[in-house]
Amino acid sequence: MRNKIAAINNKPAKLIFWSLTSIGVFLSFAFGRNVSYAEQKEIFDSLRETSAIVFGVMGAWMAILYPGGISSLFSNEKEASSQIIAMMNAMVSAAFTIAIILLIEFSFPIIRQFSLSVYFISLMKGASYSLIFVLIIFQVKSILLTLLPNYILEKKLKNAEHKAAVKSYLTGEEYKRK
Repeated sequence: MRNKIAAINNKPAKLIFWSLTSIGVFLSFAFGRNVSYAEQKEIFDSLRETSAIVFGVMGAWMAILYPGGISSLFSNEKEASSQIIAMMNAMVSAAFTIAIILLIEFSFPIIRQFSLSVYFISLMKGASYSLIFVLIIFQVKSILLTLLPNYILEKKLKNAEHKAAVKSYLTGEEYKRK
């Protein structure tokens, strides 16, 4: 289950992913040097707000789907554990994004007080924009993982429907689909 949802397992896919990510970081650095701090701050704010929403939504889904979720990590319920771990990965990515953004928003005003050369400021803007690109990758992963609870619910509903059909067949009752 976990292999299907949360991980890229084949080497060509990993190579393509990391190659595209590296190119994206490079291009973000190159073109981000001309993006003002005010424009970057808007993107950081959007990322922080989205991360907070993802964190809250995934926490709510975990509480609904797995009320005893953390304890199942220490039991033999392998499928539930892998699903909880995948959901927690989304929460960790969202928390990581929030933490990085808070550190940057704290650091930028302090760094701006130093008299730095125009070249160094340009490099910092490029590095900051590259970081935005990386955080967006984390965010997209988190957002895609928010689809996991829907998949889990659909699977449980189909399983329950199948069990009801088998039970009605075995007991001779007519099974009616709604």
